[in-house]
Amino acid sequence: MGTNFRPGYLDQGAPLGMTKKDVMLIADAQRVDCGGISLLALSSDNTTATNRTFVLNASPLVGHVLNIIFSSAASTTCELADSGTCKLNGGWLPVQYDSLQLTSDGTYWIETARSYTGQTTTIALPNTEILVGNGSGIAAAVAMSGDATIANTGVLTIAAGAVDEAELAAGAVVDSKVDAAAAIAYSKLAALTSGNVLVGSVANVATSVAMAGDITIIAAGTTAIGANKVTNAMLPNPAIAGLDARRVAHAIFDPSANAGERTIAPHLLTTTLPDNAIVTGAWYEVITTFTSATDAATIALHVQSAGDLTVAADINTSVWDAALPYECIPKIETTASWIKMSAAREITATVGIEALTAGLLHIWIEYIVSV
Repeated sequence: MGTNFRPGYLDQGAPLGMTKKDVMLIADAQRVDCGGISLLALSSDNTTATNRTFVLNASPLVGHVLNIIFSSAASTTCELADSGTCKLNGGWLPVQYDSLQLTSDGTYWIETARSYTGQTTTIALPNTEILVGNGSGIAAAVAMSGDATIANTGVLTIAAGAVDEAELAAGAVVDSKVDAAAAIAYSKLAALTSGNVLVGSVANVATSVAMAGDITIIAAGTTAIGANKVTNAMLPNPAIAGLDARRVAHAIFDPSANAGERTIAPHLLTTTLPDNAIVTGAWYEVITTFTSATDAATIALHVQSAGDLTVAADINTSVWDAALPYECIPKIETTASWIKMSAAREITATVGIEALTAGLLHIWIEYIVSV
């Protein structure tokens, strides 16, 4: 039979043999004395490991080998932590018949082996914790924290507000990971300048830009076509069953509001007839009677050559007084009076003799586009 020597003596001590100790764990942090014990058989009265933790007293005998077996039924368990007198390869949370082998260096119990019974749970972990390699390259149980947490059912939950601009910029959240039914609130998007729209840049990146050109938009979503933005080229020219569209151009001559239109000179009215347009009729309506210092001023309207819509006439005649519309020279029933444009030109009002002091008229020109 093997014998042991007492520390510091050469005298033969009491034989150690294969001694067994049975311990029922009934309280947290229960202390267990393993002196002279080679086999420790544990049992527990609780199903939660952390409710039945135990602590091993140190063994002063260098080389003391201790085998621990958990013998309770599978519904109960306990925990030996990697702390205090124990230097373990992670905490020990056994199920029935799991075992742990420790060796004493005189101060600590050092793990030399552990085994599992082959049951469904192959390794015990604290509730909701996961195994992560620590700084020493050893798997250790840790609680998942930070941007996401995990339940003991395996369900991963992203914390509220965890996905921020940095994650998006880094590409951590890609389109394929966003559910089609996610219905992300517009308020979660980056700020967009009032009235701006998102347009793909030359680098194919959505970019905030102000809508400009012929149409503008405001924050309410209302669009507006700018003044003089609709040109002849923008108008449809259908040729359905040989039919063409008749068009009407409109211009305003307003010396009352625009001092620049009062002078003795031709005044372009910003409305342009296209090249090859055939003027088939024209008329104007005087809204405000025209006046000049002595009413000696004259007005003529034309689109291609002087006086081709109206010849110059004194403003003291009735044709420049506020009244019903006046017909111009081109008349639908008189083809000889029609005008064919040889180039694109603006409707023009020419003031002669004396500068105007007031007046307002609207003019309409009916035309079709030829070739």
